[in-house]
Amino acid sequence: MVGAGKFKNRINTNNIYLSDALDYIPLTGSVRETDYNKFVETFQLAFPDGGVGIAIASRLLAMKRPDYFVCLDSQNRYKLCKDFGISTTITFEMYWGNIIARIIDSVWWSSPRPNTPIEEQAWNGRAAMIDAIFYEGLE
Repeated sequence: MVGAGKFKNRINTNNIYLSDALDYIPLTGSVRETDYNKFVETFQLAFPDGGVGIAIASRLLAMKRPDYFVCLDSQNRYKLCKDFGISTTITFEMYWGNIIARIIDSVWWSSPRPNTPIEEQAWNGRAAMIDAIFYEGLE
């Protein structure tokens, strides 16, 4: 939980790099790997001493673009990585290629936008919803 404390500190001190990093992710339209890489590069500037990983970054990304990003944390990592057939050790560099690129290449992600409001709401958060599918929770 060291990362959460460091993140809280950056929020409380209004660290400009967090906002700048999120600005690289467009609100609408396609998100490219280069957008993600610029996000990561700038996000890491907020934490020059390290200690913050993909869990916090992916949560921010999923909040901004739930159609593209899924939060990857200790509560879903094992099942998600097992079903994706990948190592549970996911770095910033691996997250796009091993998870996001595979999601956006899938048939269900590329499906047409639904016509009904409730289905459209789910469709708009289709990548982030993966978290709920693989979430293990605390016993």
